[in-house]
Amino acid sequence: MTGINITTSREDIEKKFNSNENNARILLTIATHHNTSKEILTKLAYNDNDMIRWGIAENANTPSDILDILAGDESEAVRGCVAKNHGTSVSTLKKLSMDESEVVRGSLASNQNAAFLLRGLAKDESKSVRAAVASSIWTSAEILDKLSDDESNTVKSALALNIKVSGRLLAKLSICDSLRVREAVGKNKNTPLEILERLSKDNETTVRKAVASNIRTPELILLFLSKDQKQSVRSSVAANPRTSQSILEQLAKDSDAYVRKAVARNTHTPAVLLTKLSNDEDWRVREGVAENISTPVSIVEKITLSKELLLKKSQTRKNQPVVKINGNLQVV
Repeated sequence: MTGINITTSREDIEKKFNSNENNARILLTIATHHNTSKEILTKLAYNDNDMIRWGIAENANTPSDILDILAGDESEAVRGCVAKNHGTSVSTLKKLSMDESEVVRGSLASNQNAAFLLRGLAKDESKSVRAAVASSIWTSAEILDKLSDDESNTVKSALALNIKVSGRLLAKLSICDSLRVREAVGKNKNTPLEILERLSKDNETTVRKAVASNIRTPELILLFLSKDQKQSVRSSVAANPRTSQSILEQLAKDSDAYVRKAVARNTHTPAVLLTKLSNDEDWRVREGVAENISTPVSIVEKITLSKELLLKKSQTRKNQPVVKINGNLQVV
């Protein structure tokens, strides 16, 4: 324990700093605290510990002149945090847009104050930087449109996951040859229903799985996917919080234990169904019921204390032994 919390005053932080100048754990806490004085932040900006300088670079209250210093830090992780910090000056943001590290340049995409630099970064030689721009909520529609024609599927995948992307662009990306891109479209909660319906019939399992896990996928499509030949797709439907009780009841009878376990772990599964699954023949399903926060305490206790469950776990975990501790069986 550092003895420092969110309510610690500036005076108490100064006392902690003066009495713990060699304690890296406490100094890191001080570096990230909102009540740390500029004087202390300045001293810590020259600390030999990268993590401490990293903490200062992340601190929303760090003055811009200190961030200017850290923009020249030897650590790209520290410079990346400066790039993300909303307190960083415009001149320093411009400097970081030309940083040798693609990690640093890409970090600018998450900073609203660096939005004016995104047009240039969208043409960066590094696909990871362009992908960062494609995934940023601060990127303009015009730039997103241009990135939809990027040669890299990594960029297109990032674009397809962006909640700001228009339905028109999602439709364009949904017919991309890359399954990664189509998968990303299937995951986007703003993907139009007609596109989700088409992707639910995609030849690639990962694409159908993405649609099955999308919280905006309507019941009719989830019903269709609940009968998919692939277990992973049916399991994704079973785990989707939007899946209706009638579909969950159907999947609770699935021949595959992993599908039934997904139903058992879904927090929206009704108590009556959880009770039924608590008696499932497969221990993994019963374990799923026990892990569900919606399961009645009495059912959880019954499963947790089950000798058979513990023994099966022991066998699965490379024959780890089961021992009795304080009267209860436990895997060790």
